[in-house]
Amino acid sequence: MNFRVLDKLGRIVIPKKVREELCIKAGDNIKIEILNGMLTLSKVSKICVFCAREVKVTKIKNKYVCSDCVQGLSLNK
Repeated sequence: MNFRVLDKLGRIVIPKKVREELCIKAGDNIKIEILNGMLTLSKVSKICVFCAREVKVTKIKNKYVCSDCVQGLSLNK
């Protein structure tokens, strides 16, 4: 079990062994949730570049965009 101290800005460092095991690297998107009174972190690989949603996401020119944002972009023409 790993223990880390929260700094005064509310940050912690994810141990290198954990990052390697979960293939987490600098720049990755991490979802932070509270589930059953526990803080959970999970790697998110497909989120919309505009609104950060994870649902109905399509890859467009190496970026992920949700269907709502695609529709919004289409309406602005």
